[in-house]
Amino acid sequence: MNKLISRNVAALSTVLLSSVLLSAAVNASIINKFPDILVCSVGEDVRDATWQDLVFYISGTQKDGAVLYKSLTSNPVLIRINEAGILSAPKLANCDKQTVQAMRDAGRAKDFGS
Repeated sequence: MNKLISRNVAALSTVLLSSVLLSAAVNASIINKFPDILVCSVGEDVRDATWQDLVFYISGTQKDGAVLYKSLTSNPVLIRINEAGILSAPKLANCDKQTVQAMRDAGRAKDFGS
């Protein structure tokens, strides 16, 4: 009976530990502190804009610590976040000059799995 209880406790411990580790990994961003996904609206001043909102995905890092984001559309708009967490996106009305935290608070910056 004690062996059965020990096996059950060991199995339950493994499941709980795995659950905790997976939960931590799911909520982690690909590049530390920067969101995986940004959602921005196209500014009204963009001529012939056919898009309303664009989803941008983290694309890479630069040597100066900045992070670049690109959309999956053919639109060449890029977003750059500097090391201080400030977005540079001149053609994107509600993203330009915003902080990462402000974007997260507005629900426009997310991590995969969250």
